[in-house]
Amino acid sequence: MARYLNYISKVMCGNCRYKGRIKIPVGLAIEQIPCPKCELKELHHPSYFGLKEV
Repeated sequence: MARYLNYISKVMCGNCRYKGRIKIPVGLAIEQIPCPKCELKELHHPSYFGLKEV
């Protein structure tokens, strides 16, 4: 049985405040992926900034 290679997670950039959902390869942390808008590695889950998930 095949395992999933990617998962989709809500992210928010600490630099430009980009919000969205991105595909993250299994085995990588969100912080290791550059922001699609500003290209800095500042992505975090919204709860990191104290925001509740809606």
